Amino acid sequence: MYIPEILKIDDRADITAIIQQNSFAVLTGPDADGAITGTHLPFMYDPSIGEHGRLIAHMSKANSHWQGFASGQDFMVIFAGPHGYISPTWYADEPAVPTWNYVAVHAYGTPQIIEDDADKRQMLMDLVTLNEAQFDTPWMYEGSENFMSAMIRATVAFQIDITRLDAKAKLGQNRTDGDKSGTVQGLRGQGDDMSEALAVLSEKFNA
Repeated sequence: MYIPEILKIDDRADITAIIQQNSFAVLTGPDADGAITGTHLPFMYDPSIGEHGRLIAHMSKANSHWQGFASGQDFMVIFAGPHGYISPTWYADEPAVPTWNYVAVHAYGTPQIIEDDADKRQMLMDLVTLNEAQFDTPWMYEGSENFMSAMIRATVAFQIDITRLDAKAKLGQNRTDGDKSGTVQGLRGQGDDMSEALAVLSEKFNA
């Protein structure tokens, strides 16, 4: 990912927040035939493991993407944060042209398959618990053991110990104070959650 120095995110807490708040990401890398493939997956991130943390996810066994793990190559996981169109009418200074502001993190590492059924089961339960926490009455599995075992057998769980993190916040850091303020006001005027999230990050990284 092309990252001018002014747009680079170095703070580990900021990177962790972007990954965890935008955990539905794209795994990219070779499939069974060596063709570059993308698979959209929910990820869990443990920043405490190793230098850059560990990603954990799973996919259907019917998806041949996991067979590319045997290549030993690095895969890339793309976490896309808030993004949006920026109108030049929001700027205080001329001349100006439209642009697109965004936040993104690319994580690299070699996927390792989780073979143990007990570990796979725990991974799936942890994923459910993480995502159900937003509800007043979280869902809990109460079905048969046979059904659960069949679901586990039909999935491939894996982990990626991250070897490199590239993080970028393109939020008008090179603009004047008037342009930055106008961008935040313009985004907030859109009235949607994505624009508000981008406005919040714009204020944070331009403070």
